[in-house]
Amino acid sequence: MSYLHEICLDEIALEGLDGITLACLWCRLDQRLPKFPLALDPKAKQFLWKGILASKDVAFFSLPEPRKLPTFPHEYMTTDEPTGIVFLKEEVQRKEYPACIINSFENDGIQGSCATFKERVDISDEVRGHDGGKVMTLEEVQKRWGDSLVIVASQELRMSALVGPHGDPSLELSGLRYSFLEFVGRQRHFGAQQVDFARLFKLTLTSLHSLRKDLSSNQLLDKRTCLCRTAKHLKNSIFLMLLRFGPLAKHSNMSHHGMLSTNLIQILEKQPKRTADFKFLFAELAKKLPSWTLWHL
Repeated sequence: MSYLHEICLDEIALEGLDGITLACLWCRLDQRLPKFPLALDPKAKQFLWKGILASKDVAFFSLPEPRKLPTFPHEYMTTDEPTGIVFLKEEVQRKEYPACIINSFENDGIQGSCATFKERVDISDEVRGHDGGKVMTLEEVQKRWGDSLVIVASQELRMSALVGPHGDPSLELSGLRYSFLEFVGRQRHFGAQQVDFARLFKLTLTSLHSLRKDLSSNQLLDKRTCLCRTAKHLKNSIFLMLLRFGPLAKHSNMSHHGMLSTNLIQILEKQPKRTADFKFLFAELAKKLPSWTLWHL
């Protein structure tokens, strides 16, 4: 299997037990970091489709209804690279997969979150031509199922995507912990606010803290305290992402006061006797940071 097909399977696995539509897969590949090295024209999609079909680590399902694209993180969140400050667009109405934990030995040890787990229909044999038919082309599956077709990675492949290259894929996790990781993984290098997970899984902040601490101790989660700005507020916020995506994240791991303190120290270290008056310090900070970060000084 080519490196490009492995990337494709990784994106399928990161979408979790819910699976991924073809339309969503092309979007995920286009947004991937490091940048996907292949232009996603019709020929490239055909090439990738053949690799997906050949993989024994994916299955194909038909949903009861077509699935709309989710709201991708870049649609409601941007990061200022020089400062690492996160800008949130709270007015954007996010479309998310609902949390529905699947964790039963009756389901062949399958874990994850999927609201349509019992309703969707396995069409893998039909797509692959195992019932005496021919293997279906990309155009044929798109015409027949459209956005009702989802591709789902195996339990092993999904677990491997979550733990990353340095994690332990044999690690046993509860249904809640595994599903929580799936939602974190779906945010890729953007990460997501801790409060979003509390809302989705209906957890108290105390329960969420315990869950986060447990997953972090197993080298699965990266936590960052970032300065966020919305249309109305400037606040510190905790972001979570898979440990494997930490090096790709552009968020600073610094609170508002931490950012101010760090820049103040850098300025003072260059001054005689490391001292300066407030007016000078304020002017120097204004050169390095956006003016609205200095409101509380």
